Amino acid sequence: LEAIGTCTLPCLSEGAGCLSACLQDQGVPLGAVCLSCVEDYQNCYFTNCLAACVNSTEACLECQLQSGCFATFASCLGMVDADGDGWWAGSDCDDSDPAIHPGATELCNGIDDDCDGTVDDNAGTAYYPDLDGDGFGADDALVRSCTPVPGLITQGGDCNDSDAAVNPLGTETCNGLDDDCDGTVDEDCVLLDLKVFLDGPYNASTGLMNDGLRALGQVPTTEPYTGLGYSYTAASATTTSPVVLAATGPDAIVDWVVVELRASTDPAIVVASRCALLQRDGDVVDLDGINALSIASAPGDWYVALRHRNHLGVMTAVPFLLTNTITTIDLRTAAEACFGPDPWRLVSGAFPAATLWTGDVNGDASIRYTGPQNDRDQVLITVGGSVPTNTVTGYLPSDVNLDGSVKYTGPQNDRDPILQSVGGSVPTQVRNSSLP
Repeated sequence: LEAIGTCTLPCLSEGAGCLSACLQDQGVPLGAVCLSCVEDYQNCYFTNCLAACVNSTEACLECQLQSGCFATFASCLGMVDADGDGWWAGSDCDDSDPAIHPGATELCNGIDDDCDGTVDDNAGTAYYPDLDGDGFGADDALVRSCTPVPGLITQGGDCNDSDAAVNPLGTETCNGLDDDCDGTVDEDCVLLDLKVFLDGPYNASTGLMNDGLRALGQVPTTEPYTGLGYSYTAASATTTSPVVLAATGPDAIVDWVVVELRASTDPAIVVASRCALLQRDGDVVDLDGINALSIASAPGDWYVALRHRNHLGVMTAVPFLLTNTITTIDLRTAAEACFGPDPWRLVSGAFPAATLWTGDVNGDASIRYTGPQNDRDQVLITVGGSVPTNTVTGYLPSDVNLDGSVKYTGPQNDRDPILQSVGGSVPTQVRNSSLP
């Protein structure tokens, strides 16, 4: 069979002499190759297996077994194939059983089904090692056994048996790995390099935001927005480490933010959201404090929005095509248009910038200095109400400049930024969020 398979394709367009000569070159005895046998064999595979033989060697061999071309050729040459399985005496270890022949599937039956000289080898149930304990075994390390193998499991499919988070039930994240073992990397997430400034802590003389909250150890290791009533679209990481919050310099953490992807057909619809960390230089990073933000979402055209707990949110004016290749969106200047009228404050100075309006102390998506539900009164209430000169420290919504303390009067107080946000000279004005 091996000799015939080797000679079939090269001699497809040649006469019987080509196949006869090739078979002799493969070691088939000269006397065994008669021209009539070769012609009958060629007619058989031309009639039944020409298309299969053109496509692949494997398909060609399988077709000739199924169509009987091999068995007919063997009979013509006087070789016995009593069970008609395409393997004649000498190569078939049991010519009375068509299920037993070289290449047959080995079964747990005490018989050498594939004629390799070993009984029940590589037969039975597939067993896999599960080194990472995630309930899925490594496909490339499977063994077959007719009896259970201690320490191995019967569930395969793990493409990385050294990482319990990687398996067929894993969540795909933008990390360059096939987390769900479906053969595709990072197909269900997008990477975003978003940049933004908050007005409260922004310093126009340095071009950076101040990190007073972090320096005082007040930035929590767990995101605060769930506690404030925000609902994320899906579960994701919500904590960072003290090591991340200990970083200083331009990459020091200022605070937590929320990033949203919104539908290109209706920007009021949030299709994906997650928490992130904001650095002093305006970079929005993942919870490791280093990498660009990974968001669980199919690639596509999305509006990108950002929220902060006491600043008005902001959103891009147009959808952006986001994929698993990093897309940069820089909202730190007016060069990148944002959604809605007057979506940011333009700050002058040595480092002019566009910043998110500060002062939404009560989180109602508007900033008010006077009147019902105004934000100024919340600052006064925080410091004690009756003693406006008091100072209160902590991670508090009334700390609109994010310096770690709440003041109603005096230098660096939190009342004046609210007045500036509504217009300064007209305290009765209201500044509303531009987010739809």
